[in-house]
Amino acid sequence: MTKHEYRDLLIATSAAGLFPSVNKAGTCMYRSGDGRRCAVGLLIPDDVYKKSMDWKGGMSATRVMTRYEIAVPEGMTMAEVVKVQVLHDTLAATTVLPFHAKWDHEEFAEEVAQIIGD
Repeated sequence: MTKHEYRDLLIATSAAGLFPSVNKAGTCMYRSGDGRRCAVGLLIPDDVYKKSMDWKGGMSATRVMTRYEIAVPEGMTMAEVVKVQVLHDTLAATTVLPFHAKWDHEEFAEEVAQIIGD
């Protein structure tokens, strides 16, 4: 996958209302029980994913991608992938606060464009 394909997948997933990926307690997950995936979760192939990746707070994006040899999108660095994941997690945190703000697709798309570029 190229960085542009990943950017398009991220933005399409967000626009479709399929972010954030969190459990009932509001903890970010690579894959949630309702089938959602987070930014890095979109990169994890089905045959590689293990529930232990999300167990008790899960593994960091860098650790998951390195340990399971998940490819960084072509044209991106691991640091950029982590920035996208942190963006997902930061926005997800605002959706599980007591006032339950709506996922901010516009902010997500703008930030993804800044991180990944054209």
